Amino acid sequence: MSYPKDLWQGKVSLWTTFWLFGVLGTVVVIIGSFCLCTWVLPWITDFGNHLLMIFIWLLWVVFVSVSIWRSATRYPGPKGIVFIAKTLILLGILGGIGSVVGMCYYFRQQMLDPERTSVNIGHFLKPDPKYPYIGFWKEDCKHNFGLAIDKAQDGLYSVDFYGPGGCSSSKKRRHGINLEKDPTYHLIDLNTIEEKSKDEIVVYHRCAQEKSRMPSKDAGISIDGGPGGGMGGTR
Repeated sequence: MSYPKDLWQGKVSLWTTFWLFGVLGTVVVIIGSFCLCTWVLPWITDFGNHLLMIFIWLLWVVFVSVSIWRSATRYPGPKGIVFIAKTLILLGILGGIGSVVGMCYYFRQQMLDPERTSVNIGHFLKPDPKYPYIGFWKEDCKHNFGLAIDKAQDGLYSVDFYGPGGCSSSKKRRHGINLEKDPTYHLIDLNTIEEKSKDEIVVYHRCAQEKSRMPSKDAGISIDGGPGGGMGGTR
C-alpha cells in the first residue's frame, strides 16, 4: 500500500507519475474497463455497463490527476515543466468531464427515443431474410408493450423493451447477441420465444400484425427456424 499512498501524496517522480500513470495508465484503464464490461461481465445491462465504465473512469481521473498535481508541486526542476504538467491536468479533467457528459447524453437519447414507441416501433423494424426474428414481440397481443428485436451486425440482434413512452426500460436492453445461442432466450418456433431471468420465464409471441411483415417462405425462411430451416439454438 505504500506505493499507491506515495503516488497519491505526490512523492513519486513527476516523470513516472505523468508518463507511466497519467498517459500509459489511462490507456490501460480505458481498454481494461471496456474489456471488463464487454467480455468479463457480459450479463450486465447496457445501462449498468455505462455506469460501471463511468465510475471506473471517474475514480481513475481523480486519482491520477491529484497524484500528478501534487508531484508537479514537489518538482524541483524548471517551473515551466510544472506549469505544463498542471495545465495538461486541467485540460484532461475538462476533457474527462466532457466525455462523461457526452456518454450520459448519448445513452439517455438511446434510452428515451421520443420518435419510437410501442405504437409505431413496428414501422422501424424492417424485415430481412437474413434476420428471421425481427419484429415486435409481446406476452399478450393485447398489450401495448413488448420486446423490439432488430438486426445489429454480423448476424446478431438487438433486443429493446418498448412501451407507450418509448424505450424506457434499461433492464432488457441488449445489443449484439446471438438469439439462437444466448442462454437468456429459448426459441420455441419462428413466432414464439422464451426469455429467462433469475425469477421467471416469460413467453413472447410475434402477433398477427407482425407476422404479416415477416419474410415469406420464398425468401428462404422456414417456420421451423432460420435461413434454410432448422432452429439451431432451440433446446
